[in-house]
Amino acid sequence: MAKAFKDTAVGKFLTENAPHLLDVIGDVFPPAQLISNLLTREAPGLTPEQKIEFEKCLREYEQNELKAYLADVANAREMNVNIQQSSNASWLAKNVGFLIDLVIVVCTIILVLLLYFKPIPGGNREIAYAVLGVLLTGLSTVLNFYRGSSKGSVDKNDILLKTLQNEKVNKG
Repeated sequence: MAKAFKDTAVGKFLTENAPHLLDVIGDVFPPAQLISNLLTREAPGLTPEQKIEFEKCLREYEQNELKAYLADVANAREMNVNIQQSSNASWLAKNVGFLIDLVIVVCTIILVLLLYFKPIPGGNREIAYAVLGVLLTGLSTVLNFYRGSSKGSVDKNDILLKTLQNEKVNKG
């Protein structure tokens, strides 16, 4: 069973130094950047030692978050490979993922074409756009599963941005 957020190193740090933030965050596992932004805004009087301790806890939290994400993706892909290699699996078991993916892709294309060529009745606009949002999210999930996610690209961009910002600070 997973730890409650308040039981993580970051949660314990926040309990001691900014307990009101836990009321805002709750027991979900928020992104590390959100935690950092909230703490900076809500607890500006932290000492330099507390900030260093917080950064250390936050890096550990980010690493655990990344490990959990990568394990989840690996498990999903491994399950898919096991089904494909199984001689006992039926045609439907081997292809249900592909069929769902095909339905998502086809429905997305059809809805986009309909939205482009057909006027939407006034009362149905919100529904049509909500369905489009769900389908586009599903489409991105399908593409990320088969083509890999852009997590590495995002991380590289963050590193480059931080490096450029540090260079500006050092030159300025």
